[in-house]
Amino acid sequence: MLLGVNIFNRINSIKYQFQVLYELQKNNINQYDPNDSSFIFIGGHQSTGTGLMRILLDIHPLVRCGPEPIVTRELLRYRRHLDTMSDLLSQSGITENVLDDASAAFIATVIQEMGPKAPRLCHKDPSSFIYLEELADMFPKAKFIHMIRDGRAAIASTIQ
Repeated sequence: MLLGVNIFNRINSIKYQFQVLYELQKNNINQYDPNDSSFIFIGGHQSTGTGLMRILLDIHPLVRCGPEPIVTRELLRYRRHLDTMSDLLSQSGITENVLDDASAAFIATVIQEMGPKAPRLCHKDPSSFIYLEELADMFPKAKFIHMIRDGRAAIASTIQ
């Protein structure tokens, strides 16, 4: 009896998720705002399970992860470098908020254009997680998943 109830609850959960997806598609929800909570960032050290987490999230009908957008890592590195020139930039009228907004818009556009539209977009790049503070400033309502694994297992996985 308990198994039947569990299966029934799972089926209802899946039906609900597809109903939400149908409503979103029916209402043509395809505009993304970097300040909303539709972004998920996955990061961590190499071989900690970030790829597996991306696959698991990508299976969900409301989430799209896609491949690793390498260009965002370079933008984040350059954005951090611009902090050292803040005095010069502020004299030109370019504030930190302007840089954050422009960087967030670029990253959001890259993630959006890498695949089909979805209510929740995922960015998986283990090495960009060293820019967690910048990402949190640019996407204040985003969700962050930091993968951690026993170092011995991560090294063994990398060697294989």
